[in-house]
Amino acid sequence: MLSFAKHTKLLVLLGFMMALLLSPAQAASWEENVQAGEAAIKNHHVHKAEQALLLALKEAEAFGDDDVRLARTLDDLGKVFNHERRNKEAELYFKRSLAIREKKQGADHPDVAMVLNELGTVYKDEHKYQEAETEYKRALDIYKRKDGNGEEDQYIAVTFNNLGRLYLAANRTEEAIPLLAQAIAFGDKSLGEDNEHVVDTVGKLASVYDNQGKTDKARPLFRRYLNHVRKAMGLPNHNDPKSLDEIKELAKCLRSDNDVKAADLLEKAIKYETDGKP
Repeated sequence: MLSFAKHTKLLVLLGFMMALLLSPAQAASWEENVQAGEAAIKNHHVHKAEQALLLALKEAEAFGDDDVRLARTLDDLGKVFNHERRNKEAELYFKRSLAIREKKQGADHPDVAMVLNELGTVYKDEHKYQEAETEYKRALDIYKRKDGNGEEDQYIAVTFNNLGRLYLAANRTEEAIPLLAQAIAFGDKSLGEDNEHVVDTVGKLASVYDNQGKTDKARPLFRRYLNHVRKAMGLPNHNDPKSLDEIKELAKCLRSDNDVKAADLLEKAIKYETDGKP
């Protein structure tokens, strides 16, 4: 007959062996669900993403409270909740992920900066501008210190853009302008001049200058924005009346689809192209 101590050791050993047997299947199931969730996020299928990621979260919890796979799942769910404007839930998930990543990867790891960017955006959406600024600045500091060979340039571009748009929301326009300009510079270098996120920042900065009445600074940015639209539509890259007519039709379609900001930006760019007057 086994003693209590030996019985306990045997149970622990059996539990350990079962964990070894189950963990590969469990990890594979987690990987499948998290990849399905991330693919759904990319394709803007938010409800489908949430379903897959909640399954992944249940599996990730079994890996341990400080497992990086759990942090990844929390990050993805935070993005889903932020997209759904469930800001309180998003904030909780990002904070939990941040604690895991700081513990396991170190406070200066680029993945920590990634979560800080996400958390900053949640704070911005909640109008917690001071908290958002703190998170963005910390993320930017991490990326700059890690950026030895330009590997982090695209993330620096994203963070400059986030911080610049935060300052615009907080009516700190003069502080926002150089940050948006740096976002474009780093984006051009790391993502390419035709990257949609870079072009979006070009349009934003052009609008800022236009609102300030600085037409000489706005005009080249609007021209670049319009040339990108031409290229995307397969139109000649010059001031051709027929191509402008097609772009005007695009602006009308955007307005009819209630994409007012995009329509306004495009129409403003056309005006700068045709007569140089805002």
